[in-house]
Amino acid sequence: MTIGNDSDSFVAARPAPDDASTQGATERAKQAAGTAAEEGQHVAGVAASEAGHVADEAKSHVRQLVGEATSQVEDQSRTQKDRLVGSLHTFSDDLEQMSSDRSGGLAAELVQEVAQRARALSANLEGREPRELVDDLRRYARRKPGTFLLGALAAGVVVGRLTRGAKAAQSSQTAAPTPRPQAQPPVSGDGVPVSIPLADPETSDPLVEPLPADAFRIDSPSAGRP
Repeated sequence: MTIGNDSDSFVAARPAPDDASTQGATERAKQAAGTAAEEGQHVAGVAASEAGHVADEAKSHVRQLVGEATSQVEDQSRTQKDRLVGSLHTFSDDLEQMSSDRSGGLAAELVQEVAQRARALSANLEGREPRELVDDLRRYARRKPGTFLLGALAAGVVVGRLTRGAKAAQSSQTAAPTPRPQAQPPVSGDGVPVSIPLADPETSDPLVEPLPADAFRIDSPSAGRP
């Protein structure tokens, strides 16, 4: 039979695989995989760099906002401190004026001592920054918390009373009563005041009994002359 021979000849006729082409396809696949990996690494690097730039910009913006807020708070604190220093100067001047007006004695000495302490406090506040004052208060509160709380309470009471007194004085000045004009009695044509008799409230009822007919009679000085 020739079947076996034909199959052998067909198998023999098939071309053998080329080792060079197989190796080339493998190399191309490896190159494609390497290129894809490099592209992925590049994209990841670009994304990480952009994220770092965004984070740096956000941090810079936050620092700028914090700096502006701190600057505004310091400016407001400095303004309040200057107002307090001015008030202490005025207070000490008033106390010194009061002590000088007094003839002497224990009261004058006490007023003078308070004026000196107020002036020393204003001088201490005037030469320092608000941040330094806050740090001093924090250190003092850590050392003596009880004394600090009592002092803060006393200061709050004094400030509240001064504020209420100032508001009361301002309201009393704005709501001062205006004097009413006094009513003048009616006069006649000759310039003589007219007298109107009043009814007795115990014997008369103003809603029932009318006034007499001659209630509005005008007595002229020339009526009795010939």
